[in-house]
Amino acid sequence: KKSSLSTLEDDVVTDLSQIKVARLYYNGVKGANENCHSLILDIGSPSGKDQSIVDNGGQIMRFEFLQKLGQPYLLEGTYTMTEEKWNTFYAPYRMVHGHFNETDLTGTRYMDFIPGRYLVMDNYAPIVEGSAGVMKNADGTYTIKFNFMDDASFHIDGEWTGPVEYLYSPEDVLAGINDVSADASGISITRKD
Repeated sequence: KKSSLSTLEDDVVTDLSQIKVARLYYNGVKGANENCHSLILDIGSPSGKDQSIVDNGGQIMRFEFLQKLGQPYLLEGTYTMTEEKWNTFYAPYRMVHGHFNETDLTGTRYMDFIPGRYLVMDNYAPIVEGSAGVMKNADGTYTIKFNFMDDASFHIDGEWTGPVEYLYSPEDVLAGINDVSADASGISITRKD
């Protein structure tokens, strides 16, 4: 095993079947040219919102999706991992590379919690390679299929289907942007005060 942040010791095929609803959070305008909306999709809550994980342990996934400025929605398509965590790599239909910030594992990542102990993390892995497909089903639910690799070169693969709860208003996000323009020198954003 090469030097890594991951605590995995083998490949993982996830079982997210106990997660009944995913939650989508707005994470602001990001990128070197402020050209992307950052959206956090939690399939399973790391903070105790999913009682089955609190009671029984289990796996959760976090995806940090990047979407085109002016489209703060979870849109269908294939999202690929950024080559690095730095915002110079941010572009629409990418996912932010997993990494530790000052206090927490952030970006796209996998976590596994120990059964019988309140939110005690057993294993975690920052995702550094791979892709995720997002499909909106006819009944309004979403299917997320993913094939990832962590920073220790272990595979983390899986699929989840269910409703996605928006915990922000995309219309409020759009109301905060006054103008978006682009020319040969880059993208310019004018925000409302």
